[in-house]
Amino acid sequence: MASPDHRKLLLPLGFIAILLATAWAYLPGLGGQLVFDDLPNLQPWQDLGDLNTRQHVLSFVFSGAGIPGRPLSLLSFLVDDQSWQPDIFSLKRTNLALHLLNFCLVFWLCLKLLPRLLPASTAARQGALALLVAAVWSLHPLQVSNVSYIIQRMNLLSTLLELAGLLLFVQGRVLLAQRPQTALALCSLGIGLLMPLAILAKENGLLLCAFALLVEGFCFRGHPRPGYWRLWKLTFLWLPLLAFVAYSLLTTRYFTLEYPNRNFNSWERLLTQGHVLTDYLRNLLLPRLQGSGLYFDNYPVARTLADPGTLACWAAIVLLIAGAIRLRHRFPLAAFGILFYFSGHLMESTLLPLELYFEHRNYLPQLGLWLALASLPAAARSTSMRIAAGVGALLLLLLLTFLTRHNAGLWSDPDRQTAVWYHDNPGSLRTTLAYSQSLLEQGRLEETREVLARGVQQHPGSLSLVLSQRLVQCFWLKQPVTFSDLPQLARSAAHENGSIPLLERLRKLGASPDYQASRCTALDSALIADIYRGLLENPRYQIKNNTYRYLNEYLAEIALTQGDLNQALYHYDAAFEAGQSPIYPYRQALLLANAGHPAQALVCARAALLALTPKTRVFYPDLEPRIRTLIDTLQATPATPRPQ
Repeated sequence: MASPDHRKLLLPLGFIAILLATAWAYLPGLGGQLVFDDLPNLQPWQDLGDLNTRQHVLSFVFSGAGIPGRPLSLLSFLVDDQSWQPDIFSLKRTNLALHLLNFCLVFWLCLKLLPRLLPASTAARQGALALLVAAVWSLHPLQVSNVSYIIQRMNLLSTLLELAGLLLFVQGRVLLAQRPQTALALCSLGIGLLMPLAILAKENGLLLCAFALLVEGFCFRGHPRPGYWRLWKLTFLWLPLLAFVAYSLLTTRYFTLEYPNRNFNSWERLLTQGHVLTDYLRNLLLPRLQGSGLYFDNYPVARTLADPGTLACWAAIVLLIAGAIRLRHRFPLAAFGILFYFSGHLMESTLLPLELYFEHRNYLPQLGLWLALASLPAAARSTSMRIAAGVGALLLLLLLTFLTRHNAGLWSDPDRQTAVWYHDNPGSLRTTLAYSQSLLEQGRLEETREVLARGVQQHPGSLSLVLSQRLVQCFWLKQPVTFSDLPQLARSAAHENGSIPLLERLRKLGASPDYQASRCTALDSALIADIYRGLLENPRYQIKNNTYRYLNEYLAEIALTQGDLNQALYHYDAAFEAGQSPIYPYRQALLLANAGHPAQALVCARAALLALTPKTRVFYPDLEPRIRTLIDTLQATPATPRPQ
């Protein structure tokens, strides 16, 4: 039997062992390449080149889509590299370091919470359970995409700040009765400072309010508190959450909004999340050997609550939540864990117009599931049951470690990764395109042709698949191909963005010797313009968003190569209407000025000046001086009529 002094060493030694096991498990996933959302999120970095000036750094950091745009996460990439193309190992190494730090914070948080959720157990048991929960959270294979998928730096960093904020809140709440000023400062720092920082890393940081409310309700229920605490809680915790709920309801028109670029509306998305959440739970409890990949564009959409499967999923979720609320006094740990899990999905599994399914959305929420399941070994009373629970926990951790290491290895072998994901989910358009590209790069032309042919059969309305199939035929297989039917296909194609950058690359390659030597020359700028016009006639592409904006921008560029100034001006007008970027009226001003129409150019230049925003001033620092210089020049130029 171990002496009391030796027993004290077991917990820190176990902590170090899990930390090392976690690092070892994820190490094989630190190679590979940029995939999927890595590319669009880091595209501004590629456009800017080396981030070696203050202006380039600011431009990249504030290049994120939407508001606030996740600038803190983008800034964190500069820790790894400042040149393009960045070192993949360095980027993923920092991801792993953040995950290890998050493991430490999760363990610390569990040590703080378990004495209040399991007050009858001994300190030694609470410490062992805290380590077990943190270990399962850290080593679970569903976490692989958070570490090995570079752009999930955003999720890792936001979680780090949420955990730190929650720890400060817990510490402040402990001190509230004895040292209220210190307590209020800690709680305000945790929520009032770290929550906004977490939001600047990823919008999920707002959910820190929900987690803090759960901690308050379960761990400090009935504790004495000063009179102003209710006002503090309303201001710092309830109001941000209520504002988010109100925003979601208003922007989705109370569950009736048709989402742009999606094959579902807000109500259908909410219904489908019943299936998604139950799938998450199944994959957490029964992890797969290969993982599930990144591409779920073919996830089935639930159209009505009357569907038996949808009704069953939502009934199970409602029963879990209602049961947790009803039994919170008898089983506080299990109830807290269940409510923590579903609170962690309040943002990404409700109404926001996001894609339906991604494993990495379980990064922090799954902590709740493991806390809830920790009630089982905690209930062991006899010595034999405790030994059996300990042996079972050790075997579980060994299994998770080897599963995670195996799954992480896929991320360093892109060819095997795309092959596995394709064979696991051949119905996905994205896996088909990714796998065919991988086969093409390996020179496996016949297999590429077969994969694309199967894809076209499954997705006959996909412009990107049809276009890819024919380009393989004319570029690599040297077979005659027709493209004349593509404009008509574009008018009815399902919405996807993959074909547009491909067409743009082809348009810019049009004069190259390789292109001229291929059998693809029929796909010239004029035909590409017809395809773009077909897309603009397609109802799925008529929503005024980025895709609509870029289509009009490219049509304007094609019109200029054809010498059609009026068409170029028209499409720049449409692009500006969709995106409100000052670049478009500024280009119009330059075109009109060069064509000898200074009065009309002046109108456009002034419109460009009015359209400048703080973000565009940062991203295009020389734009405002150029616009003002152009305005000064135009004001001194005699006017002539604008062309009709």
